[in-house]
Amino acid sequence: MIGLWEISHADAAAKLASKIIQAVSQPYRIQDRSVSVTASAGVGIYPQHGEDVETLLKRADLALYEAKHSGKNDYRIAARGDPPAMARG
Repeated sequence: MIGLWEISHADAAAKLASKIIQAVSQPYRIQDRSVSVTASAGVGIYPQHGEDVETLLKRADLALYEAKHSGKNDYRIAARGDPPAMARG
């Protein structure tokens, strides 16, 4: 989990999530072997996706599940609504 106070818009969150995934997924070497890591991210933005921690985390977790389901090295941004729906960022 990464909590950022400065980001309150989906565009900025999407750009950051993409940069983080790109950085984490760069191959690196361990004991002369190439190792690759994949990352998925689910994003919840206050107050668009919830006004309390529990709701934000639930929506971000659902978005993460959707990102993992879609494949590797991807992110999803939670969407407003009840029940929570997902939107690709």
